[in-house]
Amino acid sequence: MSDELKAIEERLKKITPWPWFYDSYCKVYSRPLVQQYNEIEKTIPEDAPISAYEILPEVLVCEVPRVAGDTGTKQGRIDADVIAHAPADIAFLLAEVKRLREKLDFYADLPADAALSAPGENGREG
Repeated sequence: MSDELKAIEERLKKITPWPWFYDSYCKVYSRPLVQQYNEIEKTIPEDAPISAYEILPEVLVCEVPRVAGDTGTKQGRIDADVIAHAPADIAFLLAEVKRLREKLDFYADLPADAALSAPGENGREG
């Protein structure tokens, strides 16, 4: 794998846990952290001091532009959708690049005339 792809993979490993989702307020959240937050919050007594809530994980990944109050702009909702899907999309693309490079490496290692006669993906002769 190239250094650039390794760097992308390493950055992806360090981001806020995903999958992510966005809400109607144009905020993007980490689904695993929201689930963790909800579970931990249930254990905090109602009469606990505010400091007891400091143990809750940060769940917000980012916010996108809003029109007024908490209503997202049209572009903000589009951006939130792209941002929320970005980790899964990047992971898919990295896997696809790896798969295609492995396929290329396979054919690169064959003698020049062997690649022409190798079976195609549909099982027929190439």
